[in-house]
Amino acid sequence: MQHRQQGMTQEIAAAKSAISTRTARRIEQSNTLPRTKADRDWRTREDPLEAVWETELVVLLNAKPDLTPITLLEHLQAHYPDQYDQRVLRTLQRRVKQWKALHGPEKEVIFRQQAQAGECKKICVSGILSMYLKGIKNASIRPAYRPVIS
Repeated sequence: MQHRQQGMTQEIAAAKSAISTRTARRIEQSNTLPRTKADRDWRTREDPLEAVWETELVVLLNAKPDLTPITLLEHLQAHYPDQYDQRVLRTLQRRVKQWKALHGPEKEVIFRQQAQAGECKKICVSGILSMYLKGIKNASIRPAYRPVIS
């Protein structure tokens, strides 16, 4: 709370920070900053695709990278009935998206260019011609259609 560090009372600093006095007191007494949690590195539940991801699904994706998660889920449901239901679909979508980002085919990159008709031509030609009309002979840009005048 920077207002508190400037010498204001706790009530005024809390009001200026738009928090309650009780929250301001708790923040001041604690040694850690609020909302600083360590990222968890454990799973909250067991992986439903652990048995088949590397052995079957990655092999299918390597063979045909354009397979969709729904197609893969249908494949699992056909080969393992009553083991993989629709609840696995979102997990499968996340896995396939991550796999395609890391190992899938590269996407074609397109840089869209929208040029105004005649805009570049007008700027380039007028700049070069104005240099020559003013008598600037040592310009670094010389038009290819005009001979150099010494």
